[in-house]
Amino acid sequence: MLTLSIDENGVIAGGICIGEQAKDIISMIALLIKMEADIYKVEDFVPAYPSSMGLPFAAIRKAVKRYHKLENV
Repeated sequence: MLTLSIDENGVIAGGICIGEQAKDIISMIALLIKMEADIYKVEDFVPAYPSSMGLPFAAIRKAVKRYHKLENV
């Protein structure tokens, strides 16, 4: 399970991850937070496959779609 916290500007502010690969995923999220990465800049990044590193970016792409729907309302 992965939950991301994204501020009103689309910047990744935090995250929670539970599971076998949680430490690796949290490390990637921590890096994105330190970089002050926004979801629009990293949504197209595709990590090596197969790996658990795809999970944060799948969540980011989902968040971008959700933000687009909110903007169009």
